[in-house]
Amino acid sequence: MHERTVRELNEIVKDEQRMIEAYAYMIEDTQEPELKEELRRIQERHFQQLMAFSDRIYELGGDAKFKVGASGLDEDRRHYQDKRRDITDLERARKALTREQQQTERLSRFVLSDEDPSSLELIKLAANKNQHHIKALEEYIQRRERQ
Repeated sequence: MHERTVRELNEIVKDEQRMIEAYAYMIEDTQEPELKEELRRIQERHFQQLMAFSDRIYELGGDAKFKVGASGLDEDRRHYQDKRRDITDLERARKALTREQQQTERLSRFVLSDEDPSSLELIKLAANKNQHHIKALEEYIQRRERQ
């Protein structure tokens, strides 16, 4: 088994889970239908990426380490609920853009120790999809700023 690669891929799985959760909050708080739909599409793609990385981990003989449980989640939710509602949809789109840029940067710096070409290709594919997310969010932001 490629233990180090599995460990490293599991870090990506955790990142993808965080992205999915963040988008769930953004979608819930978004009022503008166009942005809400775009955020849903992006969230779905992150879910697909999470599943692809999980499948690769299993192919390598490992177990995907999903973050389970909601310890403190309800508390965090109550604490930030009012703060989140004060954010405009345009600001929310900017936050999503920043998250996508950060995630893409993390993926582009990722180097697997085992020289596993299939896993490296999967990482490159995820980074490429994130570039599409970035472009869609940038276009939305530009349209809204012109209005």
